[in-house]
Amino acid sequence: MAQPPAKPGLDRMPWYEKYRPTKLDDLVSHDNIVKSMRRYIKSRRMPNMIFYGPPGAGKTSTILSMAQEVYTAKHVSAFVLELNASEERGIETIRQRVHPFAATKSLHGDMKKIIILDEADGMTKDAQNALKRMIEKYSRNVSFCILCNHLSSIISAIQSRCVRFRFAPLSLEKIRPRLEYIIETEKVNVTNEGIEALFDVCEGDMRRALNVLQSATLIYDVVDEEAIYKAVAQPTPAHIRDIFKVLLNDTLADCCRKLQAECVSKSIAVVDIIKRLHDAVFELDMPPQVHIEILMALADVEKRLSIGGSEKVQLAGLCAAFMQARHLIALHA
Repeated sequence: MAQPPAKPGLDRMPWYEKYRPTKLDDLVSHDNIVKSMRRYIKSRRMPNMIFYGPPGAGKTSTILSMAQEVYTAKHVSAFVLELNASEERGIETIRQRVHPFAATKSLHGDMKKIIILDEADGMTKDAQNALKRMIEKYSRNVSFCILCNHLSSIISAIQSRCVRFRFAPLSLEKIRPRLEYIIETEKVNVTNEGIEALFDVCEGDMRRALNVLQSATLIYDVVDEEAIYKAVAQPTPAHIRDIFKVLLNDTLADCCRKLQAECVSKSIAVVDIIKRLHDAVFELDMPPQVHIEILMALADVEKRLSIGGSEKVQLAGLCAAFMQARHLIALHA
């Protein structure tokens, strides 16, 4: 697949904008969704749609690329209204911005106008109910495309009026050719281990991958595995192995002291250690019951951190959980 060129004169732009796809052919994944979009364009019958899935999976790029193909680039602004629903989330936005746009017919043949509501997870229930009425009333004039991370955040009355498309995280096989093109274009000195680490920390989020790569390039001459993990302040796999050694061998007091010192010296958040430990825990040779206890403890610590718990206290709780796990290991020995 031919790679789309970088937009001219945009050297200081974030790379995720500089290299954003502008045509459906430029998209690196979701072939079945792209086929559906092409059928809608060909039939000139565009339904109301919900695109849902994790950040950076291509939801916004897909609908914007589709709009570019329906209308010429010169006319997109006249026939497409794009709103960030997390910033303009209330009912007044629906009344003052969506309603005037939806109430007028498109002058572009028989193709309807498009209203894109990005990050719709943040819309209030009142705004969603008002939107539902707009969808019903102006279905001849406009097609709505609602973008969100979690489908459950959209009321059922809107879901039932839309075709739903799930965007899965992008695989490394899909991301790698696009990354390699950008790396070559930007003349980035990156190792294979750096690319693997980039995919690991970004978890299929192309936007985050480009942000991390650009940040690492500004800091380091050679972007390797360590540079990527340092750029996002996350523990490396080797670091996680060392943390496991401490948790499984040192006293409770030493565990607390050493892990606290590590977090401070390397500017690592406890929640990132939790996520990395979760990914690696099954590599430990332990009885299944011990795995269960550790996973439950990790989930509890992450939940308490998410509601504002003290990192120092929760780190101590993590260490205590591993002390209990070691006791269970001894019992099963």
